Amino acid sequence: MFADNSARLASLQRLQELQQLAYIDPVTGVGNRRFAELTLQARLDELRRYGWTFAVLFIDIDHFKQVNDAHGHEVGDRVLALVARTVAASLRSFDFLGRWGGEEFIAVVPMQIDSLLAPLASRCRALVERSVLRVEGRPLSVTVSIGATMAEATDTPATLVARADELMYRSKQAGRNRVTLAPPRADASAPRGEGRPGGTDGARGPGGRAGP
Repeated sequence: MFADNSARLASLQRLQELQQLAYIDPVTGVGNRRFAELTLQARLDELRRYGWTFAVLFIDIDHFKQVNDAHGHEVGDRVLALVARTVAASLRSFDFLGRWGGEEFIAVVPMQIDSLLAPLASRCRALVERSVLRVEGRPLSVTVSIGATMAEATDTPATLVARADELMYRSKQAGRNRVTLAPPRADASAPRGEGRPGGTDGARGPGGRAGP
């Protein structure tokens, strides 16, 4: 009986591990695109049902192709992991960070007041800029371009990501290593959805392309 239960528990644990792996990006350790899409849909459902507002940050590593060309894909993977760790460290435990694809990341951040979005996005950008990876004894740094927007009840995951992506593209056009925000909503100063877990304190937490 004991051996049978142990085998069953081991099988359940292995199943849980496999389920987790299905939603985790193996290079960076953050959520993968499927996990990001599910998170966006869940947050949009909450927004429409409860009024729990949230923001999306679309983050793209600048000149990432040059990193791969100059240093190889192994170093490129280390850069991806560094950026993921740096951005995740600036978010709260209940915020979500996922790798959307390639050198693109998406953050989904519960947020009731629009004015908290700018300092959050700026902090993520600045922390990445200050992060350093040692490659054969030499420092290697990268920057990111960010597009940030609050979600609307009329959004779908596709329209919300497309808007954030377009804002990121504007950051690229403007010179990279910067943040572009969506215009504030008409009711931006009024907190909504007061039952939202996490509250409002501590904002720590596909369009065209101008090139990487």
